[in-house]
Amino acid sequence: MGTARTTTSRTARVAALIVTVGVLAAACSSGEPEREEGTPGVTKAGDLSVFDLQPGDCLGDLEELTDQLTELPVVPCTDVHRIEVYHLIDHEADTYPGEAELGTFADGACLAEFGAYTGVDYFSVGTSLYFSYLYPTFDSWNDSDDHGIVCVVGSSADLVDSVAGRGLDLPLAPDQ
Repeated sequence: MGTARTTTSRTARVAALIVTVGVLAAACSSGEPEREEGTPGVTKAGDLSVFDLQPGDCLGDLEELTDQLTELPVVPCTDVHRIEVYHLIDHEADTYPGEAELGTFADGACLAEFGAYTGVDYFSVGTSLYFSYLYPTFDSWNDSDDHGIVCVVGSSADLVDSVAGRGLDLPLAPDQ
């Protein structure tokens, strides 16, 4: 995704995403993130193009979150974070389907994969976890052939490890 819009299936999750990520400043450093082959997520924090996000990447300080993104701060999941990438999928339309269609598609695709990644059904998590997503803008779709949806799982509390397969046994930061 050259640029991406952020959205959720509920307005409250958008507000929660923007408000909660502002407290993650300690986790992110500048520079190039690093990966270790065979290990999900990054092993060194940095800024990563939205085109290079992968399931297992944990997002750092999103204090300056806008509705059009080209890169995001990523951190090792063992650093304090609240948001993690869990699924990538492309929309198959040839022409830009519009924000409403992308949102409907992303809601369904992200909801369908939530339980497989986290180990718990979305409707069983209460307020402890939520999902959101990034989707391409009109310009990114047309200029960069960007059809990608990035599904993210968010937490209402600080985490210090991945939520993959954890169910409701969340890896909460010690002060939670």
